[in-house]
Amino acid sequence: METNVLVDMRSLSFMITDKCNLKCSFCSKNADFANSRFMDPSFIDKTIKDALKWADIKIINLTGGEALLHPKLDDILSIIDSYGLQARINTNGTLFNDKMINMLNKHNAKMFTISLDSSDAKKHDTIRGIDGAFNKTVEGIKRGVKEGYKIFVKATVSDENVDDIYDLIKELGILEELDDKKETFIKAYNNFLSKPKTLSRLNKSDLL
Repeated sequence: METNVLVDMRSLSFMITDKCNLKCSFCSKNADFANSRFMDPSFIDKTIKDALKWADIKIINLTGGEALLHPKLDDILSIIDSYGLQARINTNGTLFNDKMINMLNKHNAKMFTISLDSSDAKKHDTIRGIDGAFNKTVEGIKRGVKEGYKIFVKATVSDENVDDIYDLIKELGILEELDDKKETFIKAYNNFLSKPKTLSRLNKSDLL
C-alpha cells in the first residue's frame, strides 16, 4: 500500500477488550472477567488501512483488559500480519498455554509487554488481586523467552511496591544492563525513597 507520510507516527494502539482474568487494585478501566466488550476486528482493519494512508506505522499495540482474552484475537492478528505490521501485546502473561502460543506464532506475534509488579509473589498477587498470579506470570515470561519472543517487563509503581522495585530490577538482571546509567538510577531511586511522601503526591522533580 502506498503511503503519503504526513505524520511521524510509528505505532497505533487499540484497547480491544475490558475483560480481564485479574483484579488489579489500580485498574482504571474497571476490567473484570465478567465484562464482555470486545472490539470488532473490522474496525481495527479499517482504522489501520486509513492510518497507513498518512502515517508510516510499523507496530500495532493491543491492550485491554487482558488482550489475550479477545475471542477473535486470531482474526485481529491475521489482519495485522496481512499489512506486514508487528503486533505488540500488553498482557499479564498468565495465558501462554500451548494453544495460545501456536496462534501467536502462526501470525508472527512475538513482542509482548508483560506486567510484573514485585519480586515477591505475595505482594504481586495482592496488587493483581488473584492468588497464584505471580507464578503464572513468571512462567509466562519464561515460556515467552523460550519461544524467542521480545519481552518487555512493566511494573506499575505504587505505595504498595515502591520499596521492592530495586529488588525486582535486580531479579530480572536489568540493573547490570544499565551500564553508565546504573549509578544515576540508584541515586534517583534512593533520593525518592528518602522523601516522606506517597506516590499520590509525587512530583517529577522527586526523581531528579
